[in-house]
Amino acid sequence: MHLVKKTVNFDDPNMYHLYFGDRTGRPGTILTFFPIPGARPGAAGTGQATAIGLSVPAGSLSYWATRLSDKGIPFATDHRFDAPLLRFNDPDGLTLELNESRKNKSIPGSTPEENAIAGMHGVVVTVEQPEATVKLLTDVFNYTPVGKEGGYERFVNEKADTGRFIDVRAGAESPRAVGGAGTLHHVALRIPKSTAQAEYMEALRELGYRATPIQDRRYFRSIYFHEPGGVLLELATDDPGFLIDEPLERLGVGLMLPPWLESRRDAIEARLPPIGIGNV
Repeated sequence: MHLVKKTVNFDDPNMYHLYFGDRTGRPGTILTFFPIPGARPGAAGTGQATAIGLSVPAGSLSYWATRLSDKGIPFATDHRFDAPLLRFNDPDGLTLELNESRKNKSIPGSTPEENAIAGMHGVVVTVEQPEATVKLLTDVFNYTPVGKEGGYERFVNEKADTGRFIDVRAGAESPRAVGGAGTLHHVALRIPKSTAQAEYMEALRELGYRATPIQDRRYFRSIYFHEPGGVLLELATDDPGFLIDEPLERLGVGLMLPPWLESRRDAIEARLPPIGIGNV
């Protein structure tokens, strides 16, 4: 995956916000991180998204098994809803899953195109009582039930080409999640247009959800709310995209700040630790 935007957390500009995706930062390929040196470890549990699914081409898991083995990264193979997957943890303990898919186009990068990550596959959310979460997904966001298997219930966005699946895991016996390093902060759902986003915001408020006002995130606009199981969800627009403030050939190179933080650039840069992104 490519580093397509190096910026800061707009709510706390003392930390980076790094965006990874395909070469242009196409919606549905983006995975982001808030790197915080010395952050206390979190603990996955109920009320949280507990695994990130990335999509890889059908037949490529053997390549990834070899790649991870060569890097000394432990992994496990599994099946969910008749599809193979490969599960491992990142250095902070965040659970990642590689899922085979025939639908997505791969991202050209450091791996051969026939094996390369194609973007998001989906996410696992763990909740104590899944019924209200399921009702939100189906009644408000029009997700279609796929089936139930091994404590998971899968839902699909039939119109999406990436990030199509949400697996709801019943975790009544699991401990409550503790936020921190190695845990997922929130899950972003795509909203193609800001007009639809405003409609969702009003609909959610009418249903009793405490949806935030629309937030300007420079590359998209967002609203946030907690679904019934406690998972923080973001509704983010596709536009205007990551090419709004730097050309394609420079994506992810410089520190990009929104206009309202530009006057503080020297102070922000002085507090941020140096980082380097390289091939592994």
